Amino acid sequence: MTKILLVGYGRMGKLVESLAGEYDCEVAGVIDPLVGADGVDSDRWSGADVAVDFSSPDAVMTNVPALARRRINVVVGTTGWGSEEPELRRIIGDAGIGIVAAPSAYTHRIPSRSVPALSACSPTIKPGTSTKKTSGM
Repeated sequence: MTKILLVGYGRMGKLVESLAGEYDCEVAGVIDPLVGADGVDSDRWSGADVAVDFSSPDAVMTNVPALARRRINVVVGTTGWGSEEPELRRIIGDAGIGIVAAPSAYTHRIPSRSVPALSACSPTIKPGTSTKKTSGM
């Protein structure tokens, strides 16, 4: 069972939590100032396999480097941090972890190294798969 760390506990974080069990995943914890004081650097999250970030653009720039230092793979659904992408790519590359960045209204290619972190939750994700926003979504 894949352990998910939810970073941000708004509408999308709660949706991921509600669906986790259907994909053989469990929520290892929630990071949100309205839920508790433990941040991404807390030792409580050492068992997490992947973090799903639906926080804020500024928080992404704090969260992703901290998660990379902990070697936790990351899925980012937060929008508005695109100008920081080169720096995040460097951080992720240096840490050797996987990242899937899929903010709404964008198209991204899922790098092959990201697939192991996600395949347990979604066996349909394959290396080189493209994700696209389609009309009506």
